[in-house]
Parts: sequence; structure tokens; C-alpha cells
Amino acid sequence: MWPTQSPTADPTADPTADPTAEPTVPVPSPSTDPCADVPVFGDDGTCLGSSDNCDEYFDEEDNNDPDPRDGTIPEDKPVLVAIGDSVTSGHHKERNKNTDCDDRDYAYGNTLFEKMNKEKPAVWSDRDQYQNFAHSGFGTVQVLGGGTTGCGTKFEGDEIPIKKAVKVLTDHKEKGNFVVISAGINDTNWVQLLTGITTVTTLNKGLPNAARCETLLLDGNENPTFQGFNFYDDPGLPMERRDAIAALQKKVKDNVTEIVKKLAAADPKVHMVILNYYNASGTGFSPVAAFNGYKGPFLPDVCKDPVQKRLDSANGLIKDGARAAFDKDADFTARVSVAAVADLNDPKKGMLQSLFLDEALKKDAQPPGWPHPNEKGHSTIATDMFAIVKPKL
Repeated sequence: MWPTQSPTADPTADPTADPTAEPTVPVPSPSTDPCADVPVFGDDGTCLGSSDNCDEYFDEEDNNDPDPRDGTIPEDKPVLVAIGDSVTSGHHKERNKNTDCDDRDYAYGNTLFEKMNKEKPAVWSDRDQYQNFAHSGFGTVQVLGGGTTGCGTKFEGDEIPIKKAVKVLTDHKEKGNFVVISAGINDTNWVQLLTGITTVTTLNKGLPNAARCETLLLDGNENPTFQGFNFYDDPGLPMERRDAIAALQKKVKDNVTEIVKKLAAADPKVHMVILNYYNASGTGFSPVAAFNGYKGPFLPDVCKDPVQKRLDSANGLIKDGARAAFDKDADFTARVSVAAVADLNDPKKGMLQSLFLDEALKKDAQPPGWPHPNEKGHSTIATDMFAIVKPKL
């Protein structure tokens, strides 16, 4: 840092000079170092000067702000890769605006990167180090093979998420990389099931008890018509349906194993953080009431236990799939963590987006924002994930 002590009197100074004038601070001469156009950083990552372009790296308010994106990842830096579905892609819907299916700046990955930058600004110094290949509507099948988002954008060929992630990790192998991921729920009929329960709830201005929600989750409904959850086995179900559920569970588990194997093969030292799916019971409110005056919650609080039972099963299967990618428990523990963000399960915390019912009922309706996290929710996810990531930076 520049010296801060007061300047001493100069015996050769002009005696007629104004004694009240501000003292001047000597300006160092330009460096002849051929690398002088690169900022010099201290141990804490702050810019020490000695170059003319520090301002290009850091603004006046925060000397640790990362470089803006220019599409180029610094070769010698690690990367934070996001992959998976709409929770990780930053899917959101604002009032009277088009749905943004993939918004990497809205997503928790962006906030997580900013926390990493503040912790290790010399290492996580460029926004291009955060790469988000997650897409709304994608399940494990689409992560591995490509597909179309909920907003109609196709990602195929070289744009297939796992291909993009593997390339970036390979290019930055063993530099301290991280991957954050949520994937698996879109391989099931969970979205269709929630839509059906929302409709039943609206028509009846709620649900009477947990038993009614359990029936809807297990068996579905006739009018409106939707099927029960196809990813949760129950001993009371017909054997044919149990076999179909077991087959889907195996497929998703195997896909998760393949995804994790590919990521670990690209970078044997990468650390992956899997985000657990959360319970949206007690949420889903609309500023505009339905025809009968109902404004929510569209997934009633009485569904909390029946829903949690199914999410625990799904999250467990996904974790088992990740574990199967490694020969030893120690290797799995070293490479994979699971983030279970408790606040997302609490409707009083206000972590999820609103459901704009009047917009959702339009003929050409945009995909709704609920039950995805809002900005507060994404920030909370990032905070919990940073607690996992921080010791590994």
C-alpha cells in the first residue's frame, strides 16, 4: 500500500510558496516491468497498485469486485460449474413479464460465486469462472442427452449440458473446481402432480387434511385427471405400478451415477454439491384471486408430511446414485456433498416465488415462477452451499 505518514519539509522548497497549500504526494514513475499492465495483488487479494489498469479489475467501491464477463475463462483459474434443472438455472417469473427460464445471474450459483470471490478474491477474480449449464425443465436424461427448456430453447449437440461441463472441467483440471447441481425431479411426473393438486386445491379452497393430500399424491385424481407420483414405491400399490416405479428409480439413479462419473473423470479433484429438493407445502400465493376468491396456498400446509416422505425418498435415491459413482465411501465423501437448505421448507420464511394465477390461466400462459426460489431463496441456498465450499477453497 502507499505510505500514509505525513510528508516532511523540503529544505529546497520555494520560500514564497503558499504554506497552506495541500502537500503533494510523489507519483511513482511508470514501471519498466513488461508485466506492469497486470495488477499486483497482496496476500489478501487486494490490488496493491503498481499498474495502470487496476480500475479495470476493481471499482472504487469494492476493490475485490471480479472482472466483468467477456466470454473468456482465465486459463490458470478454477471454475464453478452449475448444471441441472430450473432450480439451478435461475428460473423465475415476474409480474406481467415473460418467464426467464435460464437466468444465471438470478440463480444461486451467481451469489455463491460472489461469496467465493470475497473469500478468495485473487483466486475467484473473473465472472467467467462461473459457468451455468443448467436449464429449466431438464432432468437427468436431458443433462446427458440434451433437450428443450420449458421456454422452448433447444440445447443439443455441443450444447448438451454434460458435454459443456466436462469440457470446462477438463480445461481447468485440478485447479480447485466446484460443481453445483440439482437434477432428477424432472424425470418424474412431479410437476404435473403439483399442477393437479393446485387445481384441486383451488376448486375446493384448500384441502381438508393430510389424508386427502396423501390420496392425491398416491393415487392421483379423476377430475381433473392426473396420476399419482411415479417415483415413490408404496407396498399397497398394484405390482405392475410398483415395477414401473422401480424401473424409473433405477433409470434416474443410473443417470445420476453417469453424470457424477463423467464430472469426476473430467477433473478427479472436483468437488460437487448436490442440492436437495425442498418442500413447498404452505406456499404458492397469488396477488389475484381465483374465480371463487381463493388466493392460496396452492400447495396446502396439510401436504407437508406426505410431500416430505416422497422428497426424502427422491433425495435419497439421487444421493445413492452419486455414491455409486465411486468405489469407496472415502472417495465419495471427498468429492460430493449434499446441501439440504432447511429455510426453503418453511413457508414463513418467504423463500419461494408467487404464483400469478391470472397469468397462469391464460391460453398461451408462460411457465409460472412458483414453486421456484425467489431472490431471497437463491441467496439462502448460496449461503448454505458456501458453508460447504468455504473450507475447500
